[in-house]
Amino acid sequence: MSEDLQIYGSKLLRKKCEEVTVFDDELVKFTERLRELMYELDGVGLAAIQIGKALRIAAVDVPDKEKEKEAVILINPKIVWKSQEMQIDSEGCLSIPEIRATVSRPMSVTVEAVSEKGEPVVFENVSGFFARAIQHEIDHMDGILFVDKIDPLKKTLIAGKLKKIAKEHKDK
Repeated sequence: MSEDLQIYGSKLLRKKCEEVTVFDDELVKFTERLRELMYELDGVGLAAIQIGKALRIAAVDVPDKEKEKEAVILINPKIVWKSQEMQIDSEGCLSIPEIRATVSRPMSVTVEAVSEKGEPVVFENVSGFFARAIQHEIDHMDGILFVDKIDPLKKTLIAGKLKKIAKEHKDK
């Protein structure tokens, strides 16, 4: 399945995704596939666009010792509130292998979304790593990559690596 993964340089990763309007068995199967692929790739989040589907869908599962591994599916997510307090932490991305960089994001967010069954879900005032992962995946849905949010000097320092990744995966 990992052959579907879009890598930095893919034009698809810059595409703004469309809202999901049909909630059927095909959507449920797709979200199950998204979950499986995220775990197969050892990720904490995966947006549909990263596997070639320009839809506003993501799976997110951050490590938590107290719960079983079960990804949250976010369909048509919207951040309806974000804290003024920011958190700065290192991020990586399955679509940008071997690169990590520090990104500043709101510490807490409230997100409204829809489940794969079409039911409204709200994640109110979530914070920490979970909030960071949700924001990262929503950025994917808007064609934004974490490297777009890093310090310009740091981006200059990794520019060569980014070009190399794009070139290596151009023909795949």
